[in-house]
Amino acid sequence: MGECGFWVRPDFPGYSLRYILAEKYWGHGYAGEAASRALQWGFDTQEISRVTAVSQAANSGSIRILQQLCMNLEDSAHKGLTDFHRYAVSREEWNRKRATP
Repeated sequence: MGECGFWVRPDFPGYSLRYILAEKYWGHGYAGEAASRALQWGFDTQEISRVTAVSQAANSGSIRILQQLCMNLEDSAHKGLTDFHRYAVSREEWNRKRATP
């Protein structure tokens, strides 16, 4: 079906959220649910302070998921690549925004 979790890259500090699903599972909410649970686990049990995620600029579905996860656009040219955007959320932002109805 796919995968979801954190990626620690030697060329970029911190934790990066990553989710990949087979195309036949797109549009069912699985990626958003898995990513939300991963963030909650990371912030609550692993005490991660900040998480980033990268999406292709043209991938509106992935961008919508990141926005629903309270992530903010941090860089519109990730590592100089204008077709990739980087989003981020801190534990404090996540908890504050998730508590707001």
